[in-house]
Amino acid sequence: MANRIDTAELSRAIAAWTSTINDASLPGVGSTVYGGYIKSQYTVNGVEKISAQLQIVKRIEWNYSIARLVVLQNAGGTDSAQNNYFDFMSNGNGQIPGRLYMGGPAVSSWWNSAQAHYASYYAETSTDSPGNGAIAGLSWGYQHGGGYNLRSMWGNVGNGLGAWANTALTQFGDSGSKIRYWYFTPANGDFVTSTSGDGGFAGNYTYQKSATSDATLKHDITYDDGQASYENIRKLKPCTFVYNGDYFERARRGIIAQDALRDIDREYVKLVPAAPEFDEDGNRCDKDDTLALDNNVIMMDTALALHLAIAKIEMLSTQVAQLQYEMQTLKA
Repeated sequence: MANRIDTAELSRAIAAWTSTINDASLPGVGSTVYGGYIKSQYTVNGVEKISAQLQIVKRIEWNYSIARLVVLQNAGGTDSAQNNYFDFMSNGNGQIPGRLYMGGPAVSSWWNSAQAHYASYYAETSTDSPGNGAIAGLSWGYQHGGGYNLRSMWGNVGNGLGAWANTALTQFGDSGSKIRYWYFTPANGDFVTSTSGDGGFAGNYTYQKSATSDATLKHDITYDDGQASYENIRKLKPCTFVYNGDYFERARRGIIAQDALRDIDREYVKLVPAAPEFDEDGNRCDKDDTLALDNNVIMMDTALALHLAIAKIEMLSTQVAQLQYEMQTLKA
């Protein structure tokens, strides 16, 4: 079927070659139909060395057609046999079997650099009407001889219609049975990681940032003795615990984020968004969000509480020294 040509003609009116395969009726589902092809060929002593062939292809149940460019190189001399096709689809998609090389991006301003004709790769904006779907700008896979199939994706995931989407690097292990998400949040600059799946990837975290402390970036600065911080630290509930994902069952020391949120200061905790999950119909079905401690806030409260405690200790030391002096005076 693919090599059959029913008619081939050059139309002077439209300056185009037409190569046609004509069927009396359209074949049924499961069939693939081909149009006539146009071929460019180089031969050596009548033997084909290289060729390129352009042909239209369609499988009956597909809702698109393909312009297929086949490039062939026959073995000989230092050349190996190579035969690959490049598909250009009527729905605007394309498919190539090998690597893609592009020129360097154009140098410009930040915003211009992200635009078409400046960026080496540019994709149009996708609209997610519910605001809770995900898109992949890039997707690639890796595995070694022992397995461990890992697919990585660079894209975005929505957070509803009232919030900015997150930019996400997502890692899918074993065909998506275990997933780790790395979120970059545009509104507050947080870097967060969370997991979902069968438990093969464990640990939800939010990464700490260096606290901004420059006076020019603050207002309503009021100095005090640190009593509020002292009271906060006094309310801590020390405990030991074992992380659910710790296969060694190691006992850790610390506090519980829910205790700090409820009994001390809500600024002690940060929300770690749950990994986005989808049911079989594509609907979001995320698990519950988790909490993490904001070490910057706790560290500063600890430092200020220690500052106040030192002042109290020094005052008590002075009082003790005065009492000792008075007792020595009385004894004399």
